[in-house]
Amino acid sequence: NSRKLNAHGIKQAKQNSKLLKDINFDIILCSPSKRTRQTLDLTINNHNCDKFYDIIYSGSTRQILELITLQDDKYSNILLIGHNPCISELYNNLVNKLDIDGQNIYFHSGQFIIMTYNNDVQWSKIDLTTPRIEKIK
Repeated sequence: NSRKLNAHGIKQAKQNSKLLKDINFDIILCSPSKRTRQTLDLTINNHNCDKFYDIIYSGSTRQILELITLQDDKYSNILLIGHNPCISELYNNLVNKLDIDGQNIYFHSGQFIIMTYNNDVQWSKIDLTTPRIEKIK
């Protein structure tokens, strides 16, 4: 929980900042760990995140999904910054997508994904709907 980003992680966060600069996130769900906070600070300039969720650090994939489903439908863009294996498992559960070898997709440190849902989908029901994948980096 107290590990800092290494030089490679800092570089990735700064690169991601350039790729995500045009997206206005309505709410940020972030783990309280030092490296996810550093990632957030380096990736999103002038963010207003002041609440961090222990469940993203130590919880299960199901618990993280429940956290997302509890968000207000007034939010259209949610940023989730967390850890593996839960982030990869969450993606695979939501998308039910396998890689070319029929294996679940695993995200490495610093990777991100943008998933888009239809405008009428409520957060409470995202596990019942398949998102459109906009970008995997």
